[in-house]
Amino acid sequence: MSGGTAARAKPVAEHRPAWARDPAPGAPPPTAPVAPARLRLRLRLRLRLRTVVPALLLAAGLALYWLPVAGLDEAALDAMGGLGLVGVLPWPVFAGAALLVVAFAVLLWPSRPQRLLLGLALVATVVSLHALPAVVEEQPRFATAWQHLGFLEYLDRTGGSAPALDARWSWPGFFAAAAFVLRACGVTDPAQLAEVVRWWPLAVNLLALLPLALLARSVRAGWRARWCGVWFFALSSWVGQDYFSPQSFTYLLYLAFAALLLRWFLAPAAPPGGVLLGAEAPPDATPGRRAVLLGVVLALFAAAVPAHQLTPFVMLGVVTVLVVLGRCALRGLPLLLGVVAVGWVCFLAEPYWSGHFDELFGGIGGLGANVTSSVSGRIEGGSATHQLVLYARVGLAGLVMALACWGWWRRRDAGYRERALPALAFVPAAGFALQAYGGEMALRVFLFALPGAALLAALAFFPAPGAARASGPGTGSPSPRWQPCWPGWSWSAASWWPAGATRRSSGCGPARWPRWSGSTPTPTRPCACSGSARTPRRASPPPCPGAPGRWNVSATSPPRPPATRSWPARWPRPCARRARTRT
Repeated sequence: MSGGTAARAKPVAEHRPAWARDPAPGAPPPTAPVAPARLRLRLRLRLRLRTVVPALLLAAGLALYWLPVAGLDEAALDAMGGLGLVGVLPWPVFAGAALLVVAFAVLLWPSRPQRLLLGLALVATVVSLHALPAVVEEQPRFATAWQHLGFLEYLDRTGGSAPALDARWSWPGFFAAAAFVLRACGVTDPAQLAEVVRWWPLAVNLLALLPLALLARSVRAGWRARWCGVWFFALSSWVGQDYFSPQSFTYLLYLAFAALLLRWFLAPAAPPGGVLLGAEAPPDATPGRRAVLLGVVLALFAAAVPAHQLTPFVMLGVVTVLVVLGRCALRGLPLLLGVVAVGWVCFLAEPYWSGHFDELFGGIGGLGANVTSSVSGRIEGGSATHQLVLYARVGLAGLVMALACWGWWRRRDAGYRERALPALAFVPAAGFALQAYGGEMALRVFLFALPGAALLAALAFFPAPGAARASGPGTGSPSPRWQPCWPGWSWSAASWWPAGATRRSSGCGPARWPRWSGSTPTPTRPCACSGSARTPRRASPPPCPGAPGRWNVSATSPPRPPATRSWPARWPRPCARRARTRT
């Protein structure tokens, strides 16, 4: 019997690679193999290329984009038609814009994020899109901005509002705050005020990146999906509500409000079997810190109520749907916010709605009429080139929403339940059932839906997280640790893995095997070589002597893993039969 056992153990030992065999008794532990100098040089060169190439593309794109702009004169601007600046810009500007897109795409290729270059590419994209009108033209874009400057002058001169003149005087919070800040900063000259209004869109779009980055961190996704979602937001922000207006100010408040809710006040919920929550667990915070954050949330809403007619009700709708879906831990927050919003409309805004009751409440329930006046009503009339621009805007909005739906479906196939982002993306569409908002309801709906839709659109391309932060029961995250699964090998990593050695490289080859510890394997597991969410591939081991062509467990093999470590269905199971003793 001892001879038979030795005969069975010998082929198993031969099947192991040399680096994985057990050390001889009394031998020193193996050390990590040292890479040759040529290999180290090649790795350093590859790392430098991953940094240098995107940086060169980014610099070339900025140069091609901005250098030709200096050649635009008044004659070129006078030739502007229905296409706007697009019709008068030279072709190198478009080549530079394409290089900026290529640079950002190249930065998504490596296995690890280069945050500095990604941030520079994102800021360069926003500056290139929204600073160009301010650089080319000396005056602000929209005539409405000049009206708002007139409101500031009247409020500063008289110290009060005039609700009988305009609806915006019933919500004067933005004008009062802007007048106070500008006077405190010493900006009183009309030329200085014109410069503030001129650069206001760029400042608003840059500030919007901060709460959106916080919102992206609340999503259980890889770094590519998060950066790509913020980038999609910057590319799709064409609505034009970023000028000096109450809407741009309260939109920043809305983004910060949604980011704080989804980051720190998500309700803890146990996912059902096989399904993971699409949002990250809220970070640990002391009761004092949570109280401060709750105060900030309430202050953001309280600042939006007297500043704009529509934004507070979008905030109220989003938080109400989150509570109904069980994704917000602040159960009584919708009631409190509703009292504040309705109280302002009923008492402090009464001078306006008492004389315009039909204008405010006459469109409730007229879904078809509101959509028609907001979409097709704005396209009718005008030149053919201007209609082309409007159709392109409608097509871009439809593309973003279609990608958002596809991203939700791909997350569902990947085993993740998304509830918070769809609430952000589709709750604003309820505004169509309330009123036409002067024919601008479609613009406002897309504006408020864009944060959630952009992140869902990014999840259409990167639906699963790239690397897990935590592993174990109840975390919903796969384990990033790995070990071979060949029967006949010890389950202790110290018995076969060289000290300090790693088996990670740029590709998924047949020499990588997954393992898990304590947590149930998920449908998408990280890749052994780069940590990305790719399906791991297993190499077929050599056949065992007792059962040719199949995996086998010999008498000298260690016991099989416990029942809690289940085998995924797509991986081959080891043969349960033991090798027969040869006589």
